[in-house]
Amino acid sequence: MDKDRERKKHIVERISTLIGIIWVFIGVITGVIFPMLYIIPMLFSSWILFGSFGVFSWANTYLLIDYQNPRIFVTLYVVEGIIFLVGLMIFCSSLAYLVKGRYRKQKLVTNGPYKYIRHPQNLGILLMIFPFTLLVPFSLDPGIRFGDFMSWILMVTLMSISATIEEKLLISKIGQNYVTYRTKTGFFFPKIRKKLGRGDFILWKYVLLILGIYCCVTLICFGINQLLLKLDLVGLAGAW
Repeated sequence: MDKDRERKKHIVERISTLIGIIWVFIGVITGVIFPMLYIIPMLFSSWILFGSFGVFSWANTYLLIDYQNPRIFVTLYVVEGIIFLVGLMIFCSSLAYLVKGRYRKQKLVTNGPYKYIRHPQNLGILLMIFPFTLLVPFSLDPGIRFGDFMSWILMVTLMSISATIEEKLLISKIGQNYVTYRTKTGFFFPKIRKKLGRGDFILWKYVLLILGIYCCVTLICFGINQLLLKLDLVGLAGAW
C-alpha cells in the first residue's frame, strides 16, 4: 500500500514538474512558434496555385498505384510514416534547442541540430508535409497526383526564400558571428565539405537563384510527366 502511494506521489511530482517547466518556457515557446505562422498561408497558397490548374492539365494527372498489390500499398504508407516521424523528431529537437537558447538570452543557437544546419525547423516541417503529397487514400484517388508533389516543391522554394531573407536580417542583427556560423553550416542539409566561403551575400541574387532552380525543377517534372504519360503510367482520374 505504501509503495503504491509512493509511486502515485512520484508520478504527481513528475507531472507537476513538467507543467512547471512548460509554464516557465511558455512565453519563449510562443515567441518562437508565433513567427512561424507565416507557413500556414504559404502552405495553402502553394496547394491552391496548382489546384487551380484545369482538370485536364498535367498537374492533375496521377501516378497510378496498384491497390491490388499490398506490398506496394503498405510499403508506401510505411515510407510516409517514417518520413513524417523523422521530420517531427527534427522539428521538435530544433525547437527545444531554440527555446532553450532564447530562454538563456543567446543571440545565436549553435548546438544540437543547429551545429550542422541553419534551418532544421524548416527541414522538419518540409519532411512532415512531404508524406501528404504521396498520400493515397483508400479508393479516393487513383494514385499520387503530380500537382500535390509540385505544390510541395513550391513550398520548399517559398520557405527557402523566406529563410534566406531571415539570414540576411540575422547578419545585420548579429554581425560577424553569424557570418562565420553561416560559412561552417549547411542550409537545410549538413555541409559535406567544410570549405569556408563568404558568409555575406547579395539577397536578390540568391532569390533569383532559388527561383531559377524552381523553374528548372518544374520543367524537369513536366518532362517526366509527359514521358510517363506516353508509357501509360499516369492518367487523369476516372479516365481508365
